[in-house]
Amino acid sequence: MSLDNHSAPVQDEHRHSSAQDTLHRVEVVSADEINKIMQKYDKEQAVRKLPPRINLVVSIVLILFSVVQLYSTWKIIPSTHMRPLHLGIVVMLAFLLYPARRKSPKDRLPWYDLLLALLSLAIFLFPVTFFSQLVRQNTYPMYQY
Repeated sequence: MSLDNHSAPVQDEHRHSSAQDTLHRVEVVSADEINKIMQKYDKEQAVRKLPPRINLVVSIVLILFSVVQLYSTWKIIPSTHMRPLHLGIVVMLAFLLYPARRKSPKDRLPWYDLLLALLSLAIFLFPVTFFSQLVRQNTYPMYQY
């Protein structure tokens, strides 16, 4: 029994020293290194860090998009108009906030991403803008006898 009493402090001392060894073996990593690792493996970290003026424009677009969504809860917007509008704005924001290519700069907005953003908005807004003409065009008889 006396042997067990003497071995307990030695075990506690051994646990304490192994915890200290673990603390000494922890590698110190800077915040920049952590950000690089996160950008490499976490796809959501690929978001652009845009200049303040472009961030302001994106924020205004997001606020207006929210207002349109809230407006659609009070006044019904036909799905033929709402769905393309919704998709156009979301795809445009995706091109503005995330680079289209992995090698694209993340501190500025390249011309081709801006072009893709505006082009995607225009493509999705085309059926909204010309809805009545598209409906009329598709209701004409194909062959007149």
